[in-house]
Amino acid sequence: MLTKLHFALIAIITLSLTACNLSSDVDSTVAQDETTPQIIVVTATPQQQSALVEPTQVQSASIASTAALPPTTLPTATVPPTPSIDANTALQQAERDMLNGRYENAVALYQQVLAQGEAAPLTARAAAAFGLGQAALREGLFG
Repeated sequence: MLTKLHFALIAIITLSLTACNLSSDVDSTVAQDETTPQIIVVTATPQQQSALVEPTQVQSASIASTAALPPTTLPTATVPPTPSIDANTALQQAERDMLNGRYENAVALYQQVLAQGEAAPLTARAAAAFGLGQAALREGLFG
């Protein structure tokens, strides 16, 4: 069984093992001259040069690197096409929504058909306009 003496010895040994080494030299990574700040350059690729660079070297390196790049054009953003539903399919779905009492969905589908403009057949646009009036009236959008 452990006595108070054992606990004291274990505590002393633990503290002596975790104590700092006071006889070591000052860390070599700390700058000796505190008046001149040193700049550390971090890059994605390893370099042969030292990581510590003087400020004048940084300025000349940035100027040299920008001069070496050829001018490029920015790519233009292409607008993704909006998905459009077939006019006849939209009319069938809108009529189904009207029969099931989902008037808001029917109004939205009829408006999609009308928004297609000349891309939708004339008969489909006429049916959509008539159905839009019915669905809007049943929904209570006209009073």
